[in-house]
Amino acid sequence: MTYTFSTAEVEDGTGKSGALVFEQPTATASWLSDRGKTSFSGAADASQQAAALKATEELTDQLMHLGFKGRKLLSTQALIFPSEGAYRQDNELILSGTIPDEFLEAYRLAAEECAADTWMPSRSAAGIKREDVDGNETEYMGDSTGIDVNHPEIFARLRRLVR
Repeated sequence: MTYTFSTAEVEDGTGKSGALVFEQPTATASWLSDRGKTSFSGAADASQQAAALKATEELTDQLMHLGFKGRKLLSTQALIFPSEGAYRQDNELILSGTIPDEFLEAYRLAAEECAADTWMPSRSAAGIKREDVDGNETEYMGDSTGIDVNHPEIFARLRRLVR
């Protein structure tokens, strides 16, 4: 599916199979602008489109890495939300048919980082080191840092969605 800002199918909590983003880029840009962040303008150009798509992919990966246990509401839906059976850090159920505010805020901040080209991959396979000592192989992360260090504002919001 080709993504353009004018034809983007936006997830609205119903589990759309063709959704590519969580909200219209203009809404993301407006929220960010209100906070003094202007790299993600929502303009209909390739770099802004790429930032929105990358933010969607990266946050889904990060939420799963943190241990998100929710299931998609519909097996045919494209994005991680809406979900069912997911609990927040405070043990409250995330209502099915919703996109949590914490996730939307993290998405907006990630779109800004991607547009500004300051998004730093977290714990990629490139950071894995293997060491063989006396026949025992040890695997560990090298100098790689995670989203908690690289993007603390985003991490704080995502962490609230995982118990």
